[in-house]
Amino acid sequence: MKFNEVIEKAEEYLKKEAQPIIEKIREKKYGSIEEMLEPYKPNCTIEELEKMKEFDFKKTLLDRFCEQLQNYQAMPRAINYKANKRKILKKLESANNKDALMQELGVDNNNFAWEKYAQGIIEAKKYINKTNFKENFLTSLKIINGASEFKTKLYEINKIKKIYGIGDALKYDFFKELCCDNLCKPDVHIVDICKEIEGFNFSTENPKKDEIAEKFIELCDKKNVYYCDKILWLCCTGNFYKDEIIITRISKEAFFNFLMSN
Repeated sequence: MKFNEVIEKAEEYLKKEAQPIIEKIREKKYGSIEEMLEPYKPNCTIEELEKMKEFDFKKTLLDRFCEQLQNYQAMPRAINYKANKRKILKKLESANNKDALMQELGVDNNNFAWEKYAQGIIEAKKYINKTNFKENFLTSLKIINGASEFKTKLYEINKIKKIYGIGDALKYDFFKELCCDNLCKPDVHIVDICKEIEGFNFSTENPKKDEIAEKFIELCDKKNVYYCDKILWLCCTGNFYKDEIIITRISKEAFFNFLMSN
């Protein structure tokens, strides 16, 4: 099956399984899945980031890192950043190492998930507080958004891998959800789908995340990469987080069955 056909089938699948539910929640009708998914887009634009004062810029980036790092080894439920955001950010202001942060938060030292998370956000805080951070980071964002060669983008993307917990999938997701709608997150869902798509010829049976991301972006061609990534992810998870609902009848298995039978 060709890439464009998979995206079209994904839209058909969500129109059938999700659109009636989302329309009922929002009390609004939509003419297309793309219109319905308008709220599912990056947090901001580069232009909006540029206009921010230094303090607000760093605050925005730290918030994004704190949200992102809970996804390391699937820890969102253990951390629940959304519910604990205010407390975490407040205690992070004065803490300079993970042990001090965990103590301030009242977390047991034997809590392995929180230990990893605390280490990551402490390193993110130090990364953000570097001299000339805003200027340098904006330069990286503009290269990621504008460079035609993938390896040029990748060089800038890899700069955040020095932060504990930011792996080869999360590094893409960080920038994608921040403001770079020309990236995808090469997670297990994208990998499994890509194996069924015509034109995805990987160099090995277990391709690296960078190779998957590069090929996915290439096949999107003129389609918005963020949209293609998001619609496939929603088809596999049913997690309409912006609407605070998980549609349980939507799953990767059900979506694959839909692809193969239509």
